[in-house]
Amino acid sequence: MKKILVTGAGGFVGVALVRVLERAGSEVHVTVRKTPDKTFTKWSDKVSIHKIDLLDKNQVGSLFKRIRPDVVYHLAAVLPKNGDGTTLTELYGANVLIVQNVLDAVADSSIEAAVFMGSCLEYGPSTESSVESDRCHPESPYGITKLSGTLLAQAAAKNQNLPIIVCRLFTPFGPGSRPGRFVTEVFEKAKTNQPILLPSKLVSRDFIYINDVVRFLVSAPQELSEEKIGNVFNLGSGKSETLLNFTKLVFEEFKASAEINFDTNSTSIQDTGLWQASMEKTTANFSWRPAYTLEEGIQETARLFPQMEG
Repeated sequence: MKKILVTGAGGFVGVALVRVLERAGSEVHVTVRKTPDKTFTKWSDKVSIHKIDLLDKNQVGSLFKRIRPDVVYHLAAVLPKNGDGTTLTELYGANVLIVQNVLDAVADSSIEAAVFMGSCLEYGPSTESSVESDRCHPESPYGITKLSGTLLAQAAAKNQNLPIIVCRLFTPFGPGSRPGRFVTEVFEKAKTNQPILLPSKLVSRDFIYINDVVRFLVSAPQELSEEKIGNVFNLGSGKSETLLNFTKLVFEEFKASAEINFDTNSTSIQDTGLWQASMEKTTANFSWRPAYTLEEGIQETARLFPQMEG
């Protein structure tokens, strides 16, 4: 039985990943900042929950020594929402310092594989699909700190021969999406037939259904090889869709007739340009392929929508 450690397990991706891992019979350990609501996470009692401060290097190291994980998923991060008051210090701590603490613990362990979660915002705005070899030019504090974490992980993997890869995740959606996020708002407005305000008609994102994200995360460590160590791999659908068309598809699924309007004053970095993953490198190195089309993911999310309400 594999021992698996998931940091940031209380987040959208983490909750979904842990459910799959525990059902597969793995010995799952998770770290959380606060004790999760069992009615929301729906984890079984077999999941070992560790409430620790990942900013404390000694706590992280001690946890690794106690658990002795075979596989590590580092998902913990801080992604600010507009107006939530997240400071640069908090972003740096969560997205850079914690990464280094986990890397130090990995270096002192005998793990088989570690997957670190990156972000498409590391690339910065673009007019074409993003390739892993592109020069990154993040413009948001979040993107800058996430890129710093990615570079630290790559350096550790290369210099210390640690079995680490980094996944640059694009826009995941599905049941369990957190309140306050764009995708959740679209489904909430559609279900209640309320008007919605979008940032632009032209902004495009690469939406990937949560089940496809989890399938990649579960399978990637099993296919890790020497030449993949230290590499970044995009995790998206490889297709982009405008926020307007995505919203229209969701509204159509709920038969909502409310207005879709636009906020011309939006200043969010992610509300500009094209965000689309080039998936050539990922599909060349792994057997995984997305199983859900955008429409299928929307239909499944709509069917399970009550589970999105945290």
